[in-house]
Amino acid sequence: QGDAAIEMTLKLMSTFGVQVERVGTTEYRVPRGVYTNPPALDVEADASSATYPLAIAAITGGDVTCEAIGSDSCQGDAAFHTLCEAVGCTVSQSAGETRVRGPPAGQRLRP
Repeated sequence: QGDAAIEMTLKLMSTFGVQVERVGTTEYRVPRGVYTNPPALDVEADASSATYPLAIAAITGGDVTCEAIGSDSCQGDAAFHTLCEAVGCTVSQSAGETRVRGPPAGQRLRP
């Protein structure tokens, strides 16, 4: 999850006009300068928090769509739907949302 947090930070810094240089696998060079405020800033929802309602759909056979967490996310937990699919849920993910439908009544999740 550390790499995802670093990538998210670098992406946000780029939004403010800061181009961070990767010097090695664990070293970065941040230039001095003035940050530029973007005219608008969309803050991505917390993908870890989105796993709870998605898991509830899987456990109960419900149907949940989490908006603002999709394949465009750089957060590792945005891929939680793949786990749901592996245990028998029907899932879909677009750039901006994730949907999980649990198995029908009477059908168990796969181990």
